[in-house]
Amino acid sequence: MTQAKMNRKHLLLIDCEEDRRYVTQMGLELMTDWKIWVAHSYSEGFNIAQNQKPHAILVNLAPLDTNPLEILQQLLEHPATQNIPIILTLDRLRRADRQHFNQLGVAGAIAQPYDCTNLGEQIAGFLNWDGDR
Repeated sequence: MTQAKMNRKHLLLIDCEEDRRYVTQMGLELMTDWKIWVAHSYSEGFNIAQNQKPHAILVNLAPLDTNPLEILQQLLEHPATQNIPIILTLDRLRRADRQHFNQLGVAGAIAQPYDCTNLGEQIAGFLNWDGDR
């Protein structure tokens, strides 16, 4: 295995909405050299995060059938995932929301709709992954 493959970043994308998940995954795979793992539900994402230990997690906090803040709390507090940086995507993002998530320890938050062609740059900026796009 080459050194570049060994140093490749792994990002877990958790999004319950199929179309957005697909577009986000494709955009990230086309615009970065990261390995993108995909979860179709919050519980699946939590299990993948615990077992695979990605370098970062991108979570869409859209209220569907589960309270999305519960999965965020689980990820932030569970010993297996608490050190993995989390970036959120939300339908609406106010300054107070950014401050609240910052206090919780979230690495960043991105309002939707976002441009998938520069989403990797935004994520890399939050995580200081310079040169890893």
